[in-house]
Amino acid sequence: SVQQYCVKAGYDIESLAIEYGKVIDEIKKAAALLNLGSVDEVLVRAAESDIIIRIVTAEYYMALVVRHGAGVGKAGYMLKKAASKVKSELLA
Repeated sequence: SVQQYCVKAGYDIESLAIEYGKVIDEIKKAAALLNLGSVDEVLVRAAESDIIIRIVTAEYYMALVVRHGAGVGKAGYMLKKAASKVKSELLA
């Protein structure tokens, strides 16, 4: 199931999760094939916003959609911290 929190309507979070879940699986396979190590984060720059996807566990990831100019670096850092907390709770 997809858990979501949206500040602004207009994003279909379930579709984003399904479609990017497939992309993440392919990125993980490519990284393994090329001996690049594990994939921790994926950043997608779209026309109107950026999508930061943080891998939490093999089965879970978190995604954050931010508009351009909203501080994608800080957003990525905050997502990393949140993902670490969620991972601790999932593995407890």
